[in-house]
Amino acid sequence: MTETVTNPPTAPAPLPRRASGIDRLAGAAAGLLALGGGLAVASLVAAAADVDGPLVSVGNRVVDSAPRWLKEWAVRNFGTNDKPVLLAGVAVVLVLASIAAGRVALRRRPLPAVIGVAVVGVLGALAAVTRTGSRGVDWLPPLV
Repeated sequence: MTETVTNPPTAPAPLPRRASGIDRLAGAAAGLLALGGGLAVASLVAAAADVDGPLVSVGNRVVDSAPRWLKEWAVRNFGTNDKPVLLAGVAVVLVLASIAAGRVALRRRPLPAVIGVAVVGVLGALAAVTRTGSRGVDWLPPLV
């Protein structure tokens, strides 16, 4: 007599977990903390190397690349505050990008978040070194 062996039924694959409000908040907070830490270290490196920090480097590059009509519009509407408004705009973009990276990383997908952070660092370094009058170490703070 032969016995028939059957395998137990396999459980269906679990559905992806939906992020709760607390998860989304934690991811956003992680991204913001990473941004703050990165900017703090980059600012220390910039001070030690006696070069502009990453926010100023990117802001200066944006000003250099902006069309004349946009520069005139900014001066006309913001007066002498045009540079602080520009730096605030750069900071807002960085904050939004870091929140997005933190939320992506929290969903157990850290690679896209790491790639995003690396792209931001490389863009900052390119902004620093492609500016007229840049020096050899201008790329260092954004990459750090």
